[in-house]
Amino acid sequence: MEKHSKMPPKLKIEIFIPTLYNPNENGIREPIETRKRRYVKNYIVNKYKGISIHPQTVQGVWVNPSDGKRYFDNCYRYEVCIDPKEEIDRELENWKEKLKELFKQFEIYMNYYEVTQI
Repeated sequence: MEKHSKMPPKLKIEIFIPTLYNPNENGIREPIETRKRRYVKNYIVNKYKGISIHPQTVQGVWVNPSDGKRYFDNCYRYEVCIDPKEEIDRELENWKEKLKELFKQFEIYMNYYEVTQI
């Protein structure tokens, strides 16, 4: 059997993009415009040269630590693999703040971890 060499490790970034804005003053949650999700997708493709988007939404519940309220969300999961870099924490923290502002969210769920491609 032919032996294949492993590729160098990558970092996989996962970002959960919400489908609804946070509630307005009347408690109504309006849908987020498709153009905003498209903007983020194009940003990722331009910066990292690829993206995977899960077509089905992920359902989640979280409790806001500042007020104890529960929020129910449906999110699209965006994934991208990048070469490891030293300033990834700071870069992602800055990007997360921009996404929170763009999507008018209390929080954006984002993580990264090392993966090995074969």
